[in-house]
Amino acid sequence: MNLLIKTAIVLLTGIIGGKAAKRLQLPNVTGYLAGGLLIGPSFIHLISDIDIMSFTIINEVALAAIAEIADTLIPVVLGGVFVYEVFGPVLAKIALDRAGEI
Repeated sequence: MNLLIKTAIVLLTGIIGGKAAKRLQLPNVTGYLAGGLLIGPSFIHLISDIDIMSFTIINEVALAAIAEIADTLIPVVLGGVFVYEVFGPVLAKIALDRAGEI
């Protein structure tokens, strides 16, 4: 199959997967991953390992798009890590203390 046709199949699968995930009230990325898993070498074998290597340009474009939203994303991620690191051990200690009382 032509690489252009396979690229169209990958993009169409992503669109359909994203819309299906949205209908199930899941994040779009869940649909993208499920669609990629379905058409990839794990199930239908429509896209082979060699084809995946030729899609590096798509990966580069996706990473560039992610980099553009990084200004918003980085503070959110760092805030989440901070809250987890500060409050995680405290909550774990409380839970373990209460579990010992049961």
